[in-house]
Amino acid sequence: MHRSAAAILIIIILVNLFATAFEARSQSGERQLYELSPNRVDGSVDRVEALMEAEGALKIDGSEKARSSTVQMAARASLAYFEKPLGNFKIPGRFLSAIRHYEKADASIQVGDQQFRPSLRDQRRLIGVELRELKPVLYSPHGPLTREELDLIDVQGNTLLLERLLPSEQVAVGDSWKHSHDVLAALLGLDAVASSDAQSVLQSVEQGAAKLEMAGQVEGSIHGRPTRLQVRAKYRFDLELGRITWFALLLKEDREVSPIGPGLDVVARLQIKIEPNAAAKQLEEPALKNVFLGATAELEQLSYTSPDRTWRALLDRRWVLISDSKDLTVFRMVDEGKYIAQCNVSTLAAQPKEVTLSHFQDEIRRALGKDFRRFVRAGQAMTDGEQRVFRVEVQGESSGIPMDWIYYRIVDKSNQGIVVLFALESSLADRFRESDRDLVRTIRFAEPKSAKRHVAD
Repeated sequence: MHRSAAAILIIIILVNLFATAFEARSQSGERQLYELSPNRVDGSVDRVEALMEAEGALKIDGSEKARSSTVQMAARASLAYFEKPLGNFKIPGRFLSAIRHYEKADASIQVGDQQFRPSLRDQRRLIGVELRELKPVLYSPHGPLTREELDLIDVQGNTLLLERLLPSEQVAVGDSWKHSHDVLAALLGLDAVASSDAQSVLQSVEQGAAKLEMAGQVEGSIHGRPTRLQVRAKYRFDLELGRITWFALLLKEDREVSPIGPGLDVVARLQIKIEPNAAAKQLEEPALKNVFLGATAELEQLSYTSPDRTWRALLDRRWVLISDSKDLTVFRMVDEGKYIAQCNVSTLAAQPKEVTLSHFQDEIRRALGKDFRRFVRAGQAMTDGEQRVFRVEVQGESSGIPMDWIYYRIVDKSNQGIVVLFALESSLADRFRESDRDLVRTIRFAEPKSAKRHVAD
């Protein structure tokens, strides 16, 4: 090859190599990748402020033909707490448990012409959080919560879950990724997600912060009934801290009526601000030295007191209060999305003489009428609290469905009394098991006012 031709060939090769390298550098600049990995440290403390607002209608099943009526509702909840992750985690930065101290937890709820203002008691401001198969379990180390307290603080967008929205790989601006059904169900407070096209996208990176958005539709279930949600969210990730510091969620939900609650046609807005590296004396080692951290069966129970404050009980969380009045309280049990049983607690009128077990069985037979088939067993006992308890199991049929009924008559030494009735389809007996005994053994009556005055004297 001629020397000048060889030189030209070398120049062409060098130009091509330079062009290729320049194009690669150009593409690399356009596709700068970002690592959005959480960097939460064991023992660090966040200060969290959350504001949730909702408005719309409750759908109420108001007739035998299941024609639903609606009641307008509006709600506003305000939470402020310190959160400290505990050392039990599988993936760096993604913790499975935490301890919180609530500075503030209250709400205002308007349903029709009724108003409710739930709040968290001072003695329950220390709250533990555990993720079980990603589902948050909230409890207080200082004792059982009420249902109202649990519902107030167990909101969508749990801060122990937010970082599960981050991508598992490096991403560039414009990249998107989907979220697992388990993460969405836990984050949105659903029993399960059947289908979803919700995904997040990295919108921009400016001034050391990645701005992300999530959108899509989610179809799932809660309390055994379908629900459909349109989801939009924005969240901000601080690249230096390795933390999500702001999260905003907009939900439009259409939920069907369930056996334990009304349906929903609402729009809800949630905004969460997170301040990492905060300080809270209530979560420092000296303050937690004698505090047992860990959810137990006892701590997970919910405390309930009747409206007239004459009796109280501890409930498995599967029991949900449906209604309560001076004379009648109704609970329903839902287990893994399936309606299992109903529990009615009725106040006993004063009895002129002591009722026998046989008399109680006669009352049950008359109450069930044509639905009665047979008594399975009956017995009586005295509890440590000096309560006389009758327990009667009955089998029968209602509207062609085999049924089990379990009746209790409980009277204390001051002649205060209640009748507790558990009703369930016979086919669900294995799932119900000993749930009646678990509830009844926790029932206690208030001390009579006369006795209190006597003690005070």
